[in-house]
Amino acid sequence: MTSAFVIGAEHPEDGGAIEHIDIYNNKIALTYLDGHVQYRGIDSAYDCPWKDVSIYSNTIYNIGSNNPPIRIFPSAQNHDNTIIANNLITGSAYTLICFQLLKSTEITGHLTLTNNLYYRYGGTGHNSWYDGTDKTWGSNNIVGDPKYVIPSGQRRLPEHRRVN
Repeated sequence: MTSAFVIGAEHPEDGGAIEHIDIYNNKIALTYLDGHVQYRGIDSAYDCPWKDVSIYSNTIYNIGSNNPPIRIFPSAQNHDNTIIANNLITGSAYTLICFQLLKSTEITGHLTLTNNLYYRYGGTGHNSWYDGTDKTWGSNNIVGDPKYVIPSGQRRLPEHRRVN
């Protein structure tokens, strides 16, 4: 599996934890990686403790993968002030954000999921939780086309440099 960012602790079986991590202001564009269909923009490994982890103000463009652009692994008891906010999360996979071991009913006091825009190219996007699909997108979310445009005056890549 290939991912732009992978969040994981050393030796989680011995209490390894993820603490004081900010992933912000990134443009993550993964498109049709040659020979790969299993990739994510942001992925996590293991059900280890997360304390003060923030993923905010990122643009994640994950086209051609069967996996969601973001997968968050830990269960509720391992989230202490996790924030996912102000992101543009787009992709071609059925699921756009996946919470592997976290139930949607357990986020209060553990996870803040707010002000994100979600869009699935070629169909309706979905979220995945330990207790089912399409439980919640969080607060103040938008599910819709971000209408990516190149601002006037910006240089486009020459045709021979573009990745299709």
